[in-house]
Amino acid sequence: MKQIEKNKLIIEFLGHTIKDGMIFDKSILHLEGHRLDDIELRPSWNWIMLVVEYIENLDCSEFSYQWIGMDDEIEYNFIFPIVEIERGSCMIYFDLSLDPISIIADNTGDKLQSTYLSIINFIKWYNNVKK
Repeated sequence: MKQIEKNKLIIEFLGHTIKDGMIFDKSILHLEGHRLDDIELRPSWNWIMLVVEYIENLDCSEFSYQWIGMDDEIEYNFIFPIVEIERGSCMIYFDLSLDPISIIADNTGDKLQSTYLSIINFIKWYNNVKK
């Protein structure tokens, strides 16, 4: 995947609309009014942590199944993704109540690069299950 395709993937995931190469709508990266070709989203902790927080706050309950618990409350298999960044790796996963853990991970030995690649893979997964 080329860098411009990765940029587009991240920018649209965060809620921007891209039309004729121009970025519209506001999101946490404040890129509205810029051209997609002019944006360089190379790995940087400044914006990556904003995306990590965005991922951690995604309500993914629509992708899981639910049931009525013993206390008559609706329970979900998973709701929010968990992001763990340590040493030279990053894992994005769901702590599932009934199934084995589902993990998107990368271990390049470089913490920043691993986090960036895990974000790209998570967004691809998210877009695929959202269809």
